[in-house]
Amino acid sequence: MELKIFEFISSVIEKLENMKMDLDIACREIEIYFESILKRKSEGYININSRVKSRDSLKEKILRYDYYNKYETVENLYANLSDLIGVRLE
Repeated sequence: MELKIFEFISSVIEKLENMKMDLDIACREIEIYFESILKRKSEGYININSRVKSRDSLKEKILRYDYYNKYETVENLYANLSDLIGVRLE
């Protein structure tokens, strides 16, 4: 079973690496979108921070929340992962 867990994590990380460029682009576009809304609404803000979940953080999350048992496939995990991209408005 342990070997299957590591194979699953390896597959998840490989998919993350394959999507990295697209995720970085999406992350930046989301940041620009929120910035444009705030400028139009004349709402005050100090900063917008965004990030794509790191490899290590994703590995830790899979282990901590037992995603290996919860999601049978890599695609199913990604379909249910709510924080792959994060944005913070300050």
